Amino acid sequence: MDDYCQSQNMQKNPPYPRRPVRAALLTFLLCSVWVTIFLPFLTKQLPPRSWPPLYAYCAVLAIGAIGFVRLGPTALLQVVVSALVAGMPGAVGVKLALAAPSSDAGRVWLHISLYLFYAVGLLAIFFIVRGWSLYFKRRDGPVA
Repeated sequence: MDDYCQSQNMQKNPPYPRRPVRAALLTFLLCSVWVTIFLPFLTKQLPPRSWPPLYAYCAVLAIGAIGFVRLGPTALLQVVVSALVAGMPGAVGVKLALAAPSSDAGRVWLHISLYLFYAVGLLAIFFIVRGWSLYFKRRDGPVA
């Protein structure tokens, strides 16, 4: 009987962090430590004035990751597939740009790919905002 109660309690635990702000902060700190460890080796490529954006990027990664975790792997799969689709016109553009240097056809395909990547970025932002809003609307409820 006791094993049955423990198995029921284990099933009630959500597959995402219960304290998203703490999880985002810990993720940011771990990413920042990783960046800080490798900064001394990159001083020629990245001068000290470019270091603050690296930490801002760590914060964006932490917030985005925790937002995606709430939605599950399906949202991440949709963004990855969209990015692959957006990369296809870019591959065609690079192929055309390298094949015929006098042609502007490659540039057109690269612009199409760029705007598709903008759309993928907007989709990712939508998913991140949706994931964070679900943390505060329904803390332990299922994702709709």
